[in-house]
Amino acid sequence: MEFSFSAHQIFEDSLRAMFKRSYEGADKIFSRIREYGGIEKDIATMIFTKKLDPNLASVLRLILDTLRSILEYSRNIAEVTLNRTIEEIISPVS
Repeated sequence: MEFSFSAHQIFEDSLRAMFKRSYEGADKIFSRIREYGGIEKDIATMIFTKKLDPNLASVLRLILDTLRSILEYSRNIAEVTLNRTIEEIISPVS
């Protein structure tokens, strides 16, 4: 549940950074996502090492994959935000 909440929060923060055109906010998203790479591996290991019902294990794995996708979307949004803010700084507004 914590991983799910964190992925959701990171996604919202990446959108907030994009709408505010915040370079600093977008930059922080990358470090926050890196922190959760290890947690994802721990959760995956726990799913496969426990003797769970195969149906339950596959559902949990799908949930984990979806959360990873949310983090990837957040990373992409943050990258676009960084690129756009740099473009705005480099090219003067007409």
